[in-house]
Amino acid sequence: MSVIQGVITDYQTVTHVTGHIAGEVGGSILSSHIATFQINGQTVQLRSAAPAGLGNGDVVRVTGQRNSNGIFEALYYLNTTRKCHSPPPQLTFGRYASKAFIFIGIAIFLGCFLVDWAIYADNEGTDLLELILSNTPAGLLAAVFLAVGIREKNRIKAVEHGYCEFVRST
Repeated sequence: MSVIQGVITDYQTVTHVTGHIAGEVGGSILSSHIATFQINGQTVQLRSAAPAGLGNGDVVRVTGQRNSNGIFEALYYLNTTRKCHSPPPQLTFGRYASKAFIFIGIAIFLGCFLVDWAIYADNEGTDLLELILSNTPAGLLAAVFLAVGIREKNRIKAVEHGYCEFVRST
């Protein structure tokens, strides 16, 4: 991620509409807004769900990265002329997914432990270590679910922190 600051020139915007209509009450239509402009000679493109609060002559700071074509793909903007900024990232799905992965990992781990404990309690001659080792694949699966859930949770925190720091730093 990098940041570009400067005055917007050659501002253009287009609305991209996709979708279909099925029958009288079906289908879906999606729209996105694409703003293309120059900052210090660098072409910048910003995709958003709503029109961006930008225009020619505005002093802005954008953060993002260059794609393979050399275009700077902006993720966030901060417009100091109009005193506005891009909305915060929508991470709702990621939040639920990370919680689900963590929950599933804990459930698998506890389920294996409870099954082992029940078998051990019923069979006095059974070796507890043998029971635990017999559930190694399930334990590894639980560890994978936990690791993915925790990684996604930390990624979401980093994105939110980065966005807040970007907006605060004026």
